Amino acid sequence: MICASHMAAACYGIEDNLGSLVTPLRHCFNKAESEYLSHLPDAYIQVVMKYNEQDELVHSGFSLRL
Repeated sequence: MICASHMAAACYGIEDNLGSLVTPLRHCFNKAESEYLSHLPDAYIQVVMKYNEQDELVHSGFSLRL
């Protein structure tokens, strides 16, 4: 899916996508969501990061909200 969406954005013109809130690709995603996924609940996943003792950024957990 990510490769196809990048190709679609590139075909439209990446210059026209950057900085735009609504693009043809976003319109396709919104239409697919409303027609095929609207019966599913929204889920939000957040990855939690922190710095360890070596000052490296590491995963420390995640949170899920349905």
